[in-house]
Amino acid sequence: MEMIELAYETGIRRIVLTPHYISGGNGYEPEKLDRLYDELKKKIRSVHPDMELFLGNEVMYSSETAEDLRRGCIHTMNGTRYVLVEYLPEVPYRVLTQSMGELQRGGWWPVIAHVERYSCLMETKERINELIEMGGYLQMNTNSLTGSRFNWRTRKCRALVRENKISFLGTDAHGSAHRTPECKETLKWLKHALEKYDLERLLWGNADRMLHGEIIQ
Repeated sequence: MEMIELAYETGIRRIVLTPHYISGGNGYEPEKLDRLYDELKKKIRSVHPDMELFLGNEVMYSSETAEDLRRGCIHTMNGTRYVLVEYLPEVPYRVLTQSMGELQRGGWWPVIAHVERYSCLMETKERINELIEMGGYLQMNTNSLTGSRFNWRTRKCRALVRENKISFLGTDAHGSAHRTPECKETLKWLKHALEKYDLERLLWGNADRMLHGEIIQ
């Protein structure tokens, strides 16, 4: 509830909740997650009627991911074909491309979580372009855009946003004191850096299409 209050103060009115999913390592069953989600929605509705919540998972990719999706163990983004997938920071590029192909063959649309964490992608723009051409979607954390302009990673992240390589932004929030959902500084930079159409697409339009299961061009 504290995290949602922070998000609300920032101006956020729609949140996709993405608790971690680790095959064989989860501390919950999908049905329990559904119950907790319903309880939270009722509580939020009584406090902030204009706040909408949606459910997904942030999936740590493994060799079992495609099968877990097929069996319905994983919550896709609002029940659509979009699935938020993360990897270990040192993931080889070939694993990224192979896993994307595997998920796509199963009928899923992979969203690569916090793309800026993977050295194999940040090394060269060609790999970013190749993933997008393969049909992948890239998500970036909001706090990756607020570092010093003299920091090479911050410059790289800002360039990817300006060049419309990033389909989604996420707070990747984990608490109300550390890694919070507050992102006012990011919004300030985005409003300065992007044209109105690109800003609305990144902050609202793409996410809305995702929640409705529509393809993002």
